[in-house]
Amino acid sequence: MQFSVSATLFTLLLGAVDATFIHQSASTGVGLPVASTSITTDDGHFHAIKGYFLEGCTGAPGIDFVRELCIDDGNKRAHIIWATNGQRVCFTKTYSNSETCGGSEGCWRGVCPRCWEMRYDEAPCTW
Repeated sequence: MQFSVSATLFTLLLGAVDATFIHQSASTGVGLPVASTSITTDDGHFHAIKGYFLEGCTGAPGIDFVRELCIDDGNKRAHIIWATNGQRVCFTKTYSNSETCGGSEGCWRGVCPRCWEMRYDEAPCTW
């Protein structure tokens, strides 16, 4: 049996494509809190949501193919409803980390910056 290089490369690339996931990062400290939420689609493209958004539902400003993005951090779940076909895709929180960041020079009167990273991966819709 003989395989072409292009067929082999296509198979390898197809296996490298990941599922859609939601990523959030936030930092708090002396100044105003800073947060970002993004969606990385299954084609590997990164799409940032405009504005401060960490929980609740939004129309995903800046991402025209998303009708609604809802994050329920208390229950460690989220969902996206695609604008193109109305399909709902569900996610569960799979990663959460919090640590001090910015070094001691970022502290003021005992208050130090804290950074959070969260990730939600695709999961069956059970709610």
